[in-house]
Amino acid sequence: MPIAVEVRIGNWVVYHASLPGSTSKNQHWIDRKARVVLLKRKSTLYEKVSAEERGVDWYIENNLSEETHAIDGGGIPLITKSDGFVGSLLISGLPQLEDHLFGAKVLSEFLSSNSELL
Repeated sequence: MPIAVEVRIGNWVVYHASLPGSTSKNQHWIDRKARVVLLKRKSTLYEKVSAEERGVDWYIENNLSEETHAIDGGGIPLITKSDGFVGSLLISGLPQLEDHLFGAKVLSEFLSSNSELL
């Protein structure tokens, strides 16, 4: 899969993998998704669906540009019971819903194999 995956704690990149076929465009998407998750503390897909359901332009509502922010799928907040929002899991390279579902699957598998974190 030509994807890039990144994990950030705050703005600090703690993990990054660019699989064969991914390009610098993937990083551009990741950076834009990361800004949305950091700002809103919600997934990028949530922000997109919420704006669509309310019939608003998310970018106008938040006075932000699509050049710097992306509300497509693939940006998922990392939230712990003890600390609340700590960072984000970011995926780029698949269609937006698949980016989101892939990230959710990765988190689910990670948590099931690390039950002490629950």
